Amino acid sequence: MEDRWLTLSAFPSGSQQRRATFLQRVPLPAGSIVAGEPRRTEAIGDLMGDLLLEHGLTGARVVATLPHQATQWRMVQWTTPGWPANPEKELETLNPDLGLPYPLTAAYVTLLPLPRKQSSEPATSLLVTVRRAAVQSWIEIFSLAGVELEHLESAQLSEWRALEPLLSDLPSGALFVQVELNEGGSRLVLYRHGVPEFEQALPAAGRPVQLDLNQELVQKVEGIVRYWREQDAAVTSVRVGLVGTYAERQDLLDLFSQPEGWSVEQIDAYRLGWIDPPADAGETGTPSGGQLLRVAGLLQEALKP
Repeated sequence: MEDRWLTLSAFPSGSQQRRATFLQRVPLPAGSIVAGEPRRTEAIGDLMGDLLLEHGLTGARVVATLPHQATQWRMVQWTTPGWPANPEKELETLNPDLGLPYPLTAAYVTLLPLPRKQSSEPATSLLVTVRRAAVQSWIEIFSLAGVELEHLESAQLSEWRALEPLLSDLPSGALFVQVELNEGGSRLVLYRHGVPEFEQALPAAGRPVQLDLNQELVQKVEGIVRYWREQDAAVTSVRVGLVGTYAERQDLLDLFSQPEGWSVEQIDAYRLGWIDPPADAGETGTPSGGQLLRVAGLLQEALKP
């Protein structure tokens, strides 16, 4: 789900198939979602219900991702090498420094332990939060659509899971830079040692003739990468993965290939074999780029033995 679009996909239940029976991206009614949170629950629920009915999925097992803006995530370093005895209590102490737009008491919280290079290093976790009110709104929306929501997770976690095959093959000195290029705005996520460490919203890419805007976008990414490399002398290489509706544009691919030492590729879930396209993959409204990445992440979780 995004602020302006809803992506709907379906896969055969109880099998290891990666071929979607269908994939569809449809526009949401204007003002339905604002900053990642539902504002028109009935309109969204009715739209979902109609789509599920149209495709014969009223009794389907439903898993979903939240819009990007609904989720906040932070890297948390604990004061001891091991997992804290009372992480909730320690989070209360850290709360003022986390920079969250809401108190932790008003959020659902997930803590994911992260690997350490050495056992003597302080333990770290990925903190994922979402406002309780937003989650309750989505539960209500799926209820209005006539289905039971089995699982709801952040878009960022779905993307991270989808990218795992690429991240696990990187050399230890590599910095992976995920850049999502869309008409409404761009976004950057840095991964180090297979773990997401930084996320930043970026300006939208311009049209092919707007070379100055596109150069400025690449320069912003360069600045972020340069700063990160200055903080981590062990970074020896940079690999950039482009996703999104503009990721296949040759002019943008050429610009991102210019910084010295960068390896640049387009992340295509179809080409990488993470999803097999449906027979009607050429249908208008078929999702691509970032939408497919999140679908691939949900699918990987569903296919776990």
